[in-house]
Amino acid sequence: MSEKPPWRVAIEQFERSIGAPIEDFIKTDEFADAAANAAKGQAEMQRKLESGTTQLLHGMNLPAASDIAELRAEIAELREEVRELARALRPAATTAAATTAEAATTKPKPKRAAPKPKPPATG
Repeated sequence: MSEKPPWRVAIEQFERSIGAPIEDFIKTDEFADAAANAAKGQAEMQRKLESGTTQLLHGMNLPAASDIAELRAEIAELREEVRELARALRPAATTAAATTAEAATTKPKPKRAAPKPKPPATG
């Protein structure tokens, strides 16, 4: 089965015939300039599309992706602040819990019963 099918032979011949000229063109400054211009154009188009979409969504009083990204970042910051506060309060909470536990395990001293009043003297 060393013989290749005719369709594959045709494709390989076609690739060889155009491969070298394409590789030579890709190495030129003109191709590099064209690729850079294409990338800039795509980035500009993307920016305009995002701007237009944002304006449209804000016009309908809806959040845009940038608004949601800002909210996510703010939520992440708030979560970190809460964690820091929890860490800062943990020793104080442990001390307060220990004090409460100690108070609960310590039995209060029984109060002395008040002496009974003497009956009034008759006589």
